[in-house]
Order: sequence, then structure tokens, then C-alpha cells
Amino acid sequence: MKRFRELKILIAKERFENFISELSKKLPTEWSRDKEREGEVPSFSGNNMYCFNRDRKDGLDSKLWIAERDEGTLYVSNIVPSEISQLKTDDYNKVLLEFHDHGIKDLTENLGGSVELTSDTYSLEDLIGNDVARCLRVFSSAANKSTGSTHPRDRERWFQFITLIHKSENNISPEEIQKFLIEDGWTEDFSFELACEFEYSLELLKYYEGK
Repeated sequence: MKRFRELKILIAKERFENFISELSKKLPTEWSRDKEREGEVPSFSGNNMYCFNRDRKDGLDSKLWIAERDEGTLYVSNIVPSEISQLKTDDYNKVLLEFHDHGIKDLTENLGGSVELTSDTYSLEDLIGNDVARCLRVFSSAANKSTGSTHPRDRERWFQFITLIHKSENNISPEEIQKFLIEDGWTEDFSFELACEFEYSLELLKYYEGK
């Protein structure tokens, strides 16, 4: 499944400002630091935020924000497009990877740190483990995708999955359920309906066990 990539810069807090300053000098001309925009953003936590403009006139021009997460971590907190309301996952990842590929790794290592860049894909197994993922895959592959979970055998497999995830220590969101089902051939309407069923069923099980 597709996901937004994450970029973290792991360096000592006293080197944050040095990193941002050196990065501003290192980036190509289509990237520039926007100190004015930084000054407009209030900091309720006391952590700084840094803004970089991307200006290439290709429809993906954006403001990329770097924020402090803790004493030793900077991370890309968001990429806000200039011309459209929201970047698609692939476009977001393209901008992030472009930013990353302008020498951030070398700069960070020169300051005694390291960089972490997550993959743009993940699997059900990564989220919920092999057994639970296998159960959901069996339901999805065997079910009649034009009727959802209404057939008795399909509903039994669907309930088996919900029961397993309820007992599991792993979690998956309704949005991730919907994303998987769409990628596995379900219509948007049925995948949304099943995701809502999933969320309601888990809440009902938790309520029942709490009685």
C-alpha cells in the first residue's frame, strides 16, 4: 500500500540552527528558506519550525516545513502545495525525495548525525502481523466484491478478521482498511462501507468487554 514518506534528521539540538543555515546554502536556486513565513507561525510548544519554498513552476511548488520533534530530532512535518489544495501521495513523496536528495544525508553526517527516510510502501503484514493479515486477505480474495460482507460465508470470514484484530496487540485504522480494499479491487463505496463496519464492530467489542 502507498503511504506518505517521512524524513527525520537525527542530530544534537545545539546543532539544529547550524544544520538549517548550512542547508539553506546547499540547496539549489529553486529551493529557498522562507524566514518571513516562519515568523508568522506561533510556537505554542517552544519548538522552532523552518520553512523552505520549492519554486520550479511544474505544478508541485510547495512550502516544506521542518519542525523540532525532541532534543535530537528534526523532521519534515508537512509539505503544503502552493497551487492546489493537497498533494497526492506520489507527488508529496516526489517533493520530499527531491529535497532529501540535495545533500541532506552528507550534511547531517558531517554534523555527527544521521538521516532516516521511510519507504513509500508498506504491507498489511507490517501493520497487523502475518496471521491477521492472512485472514483479511482471505476475506478480500474470497468475497463477492459486489455484495460486500452480506453473504453468510463472507460475513463469517469478515467476523473472523475483526475478532482476530480485536484480540491482537496490533492496530489498523479504518482508513487503512479502506485503502487496502480499494487496492485489492473493491469499489470505493463498498470499501468505505466495510471500513465503517470495521470501526463500529471494534467499538462494540470494546464496549461489551468493558461492561
